[in-house]
Amino acid sequence: MEGLFKQFAFKIRSIDYEYKRFLFEIVEWSRKLVIIKGTRKTGKSTLVLQYVKENCNLDGKTLYVNADDFYFSSNSLQNTAIQFAEHGGTHLFIDDIHKYASWEAEIVQVLNKFENLKIVLIGSSAVNYTSNEVIAQTAVIYEVPGLSLREFVYFSTGRQLPVISITDLFSNYSDLSMKFSKVFDVLQLFNAYLNYGYYPFFKENRLQFAEKLNETVNLLIENDMTQVNSVDFGNVGKLKKLLNIIIYNEAEHPNTKLISEIIGSGRTTVLDYLEYLAHAGLLILLKEQNTKDGQYTKPDQVYPANPNLYSNMFYRKNSREYLLKTFFLSQLANRVRIEAGTKGDFIIDNTYRIVIKADKTSGGSLFEESGTYIGVDDIEIGVRNKIPLWLFGFLY
Repeated sequence: MEGLFKQFAFKIRSIDYEYKRFLFEIVEWSRKLVIIKGTRKTGKSTLVLQYVKENCNLDGKTLYVNADDFYFSSNSLQNTAIQFAEHGGTHLFIDDIHKYASWEAEIVQVLNKFENLKIVLIGSSAVNYTSNEVIAQTAVIYEVPGLSLREFVYFSTGRQLPVISITDLFSNYSDLSMKFSKVFDVLQLFNAYLNYGYYPFFKENRLQFAEKLNETVNLLIENDMTQVNSVDFGNVGKLKKLLNIIIYNEAEHPNTKLISEIIGSGRTTVLDYLEYLAHAGLLILLKEQNTKDGQYTKPDQVYPANPNLYSNMFYRKNSREYLLKTFFLSQLANRVRIEAGTKGDFIIDNTYRIVIKADKTSGGSLFEESGTYIGVDDIEIGVRNKIPLWLFGFLY
């Protein structure tokens, strides 16, 4: 076990502390069980290690381990946690928890045995962390998305701008957009974000961003999804082909019957695969208002989970409007309720109706009379019912 403490000390020394994600101040770190989930390369481990570095001491009471470490090929997670707690350990951080097969049962045993031990688990967003009743009742769960446009501005310029609520955005978009546009070149950084701003690893080597993104997506499908969803490795090619069909063809309204014929799987399998890709942070699935949700209900609209996937993969000339819709949805996903409208619009929290337009001349009295807002590309300040699309990047 001494080797685990040595690895932990090395991790802490090498962690970058310059920029912290928005969740750093939101997570209830004092809870008995905290779960930090998210797709690959969004900064989950860095977030946790930054917290440890700022708040914990290397005095034997804190330990950070990776559940995929070779140590656990001959040592159980449960016995390691028990040994740690019995020797005075109080805070245990376990990364890649989804890679340890019996993690649920063993964590429950540890939770029941040690009342004062605090545990933080870090894992893939593809996992259902509430299937176990004890964990569901004990854990507070947070999802780490990719960078918002607001965070990208912070990472790129050091300018720290406030998070705004969806209510404030729709009430004050003219004043907010005027205020923020004085601080940074909004359109320049917005376009940069669409190309490479969602994943924090853009800071490592921007020229290799597309290569790194492709590697990340492959690992997500080949490792995480096969492990978590029990997808046979022989079907990995079908998952990749499905993702390619959706994004390359801008399949907002996918024909699941045709897709099933192309990839050689049944319709229910295609619907399962769409759900797997969505949970893994690669797609966003939308239903129309009042649609009854069932296990095999086809999504009404499907989009890439973030604009960088669309900009850097599948090698085609991008549709600007499809790219903008992808940006819009990526900034709102998992933060508000969003549904597909019936006329090319989106409905937010059953209250706000918005259409996304690449052409800043779009709009007019028809939209104003219907109470519909227009999210517009290439404008800095909102006027009338037109909201600068970039402003939706400040919701987290």
